[in-house]
Amino acid sequence: MSYITYEYSIINFETSWILQKSLLFRKKLKIIKDKKYRTLPNLAIILKHPYIYTSSFKKIDISSNFHMVMKIINFHTIDRGGKISYHDSGQIICYCITDLLIYQNNLKKYLNILHSLIKKLLSLYKIKTSQFESSHLPGIWLQNSKIASIGIKIINWISMHGFSINLNINLKNIKDINLCGIPRINSINFIKLMHKISDNQIKYRLILTIKTNKCLLMFNK
Repeated sequence: MSYITYEYSIINFETSWILQKSLLFRKKLKIIKDKKYRTLPNLAIILKHPYIYTSSFKKIDISSNFHMVMKIINFHTIDRGGKISYHDSGQIICYCITDLLIYQNNLKKYLNILHSLIKKLLSLYKIKTSQFESSHLPGIWLQNSKIASIGIKIINWISMHGFSINLNINLKNIKDINLCGIPRINSINFIKLMHKISDNQIKYRLILTIKTNKCLLMFNK
């Protein structure tokens, strides 16, 4: 099964959410109409967001200091797994609209594919990462610091949302939250490990990593 990959620059979160849902439901309606549409390519949307905090509809795990400023910042509760997360333009994000039939409707298998894709990208820079077996510690880690996060939503066995990789995020903006619901979590930036590298190069290599998995490219600047 191939992917069509859309590449954008910086898009606000609300726009990307609407885009994801419209693509997901269009795919869903086509499949309901005719099962042959299951053979159509899946979709991957690569972009960045301005400064924003997001959380699932579950209990929001934040400090009292953060409560004081919630009303004046860009904060959204959304329909994905995981807990509170932070995004800004120093992060590369990939949203995947995937028909999980190709993974035998096996959610764990799909999540492992996403983990493997991120690890493969980072290995191109000789960055050795790990992932924990525990479902309470999702994402990709460099020793005890998190460099990538994963959060998805499944609707009728079609996924949305996806993963994010820290390139050069403002780490000060996550000091008052329990990132992904984990107390005292450390995060690390890609740029700290690879000083002389551009965001565009990393984005290009992500696209190539997806392409090696038989993905098609479609650019939308």
